[in-house]
Amino acid sequence: PDGLTWTRVWDPAQSSDHSVLDIAPFGYFDDNSVGVPVVIKEGAILHMWYEAKGYSAGFSLGHVTSTDGINWTRPASHAAIWTGANDPGIFTPDEVWRPLVLK
Repeated sequence: PDGLTWTRVWDPAQSSDHSVLDIAPFGYFDDNSVGVPVVIKEGAILHMWYEAKGYSAGFSLGHVTSTDGINWTRPASHAAIWTGANDPGIFTPDEVWRPLVLK
């Protein structure tokens, strides 16, 4: 609650590996792995941006929200908020690796 003292929590219904954000079902942009989160609080809402990897896609960024920091909700569209295709760069593969957020 204070950002200094932390308590480990786990709900097996939410995640198979003790994380608060599990991978998505097969076929989504984040069905292989999620990680490298950045979280900020705006009012009563926590926003998490995270690196995602799909089985059929490269790395991209996702966004979820929470009111308690344990239960996270993906947007109804469940689409990546940023992919390498959004970048005008010329790298191949054109992927994103880590979210950075400024408030």
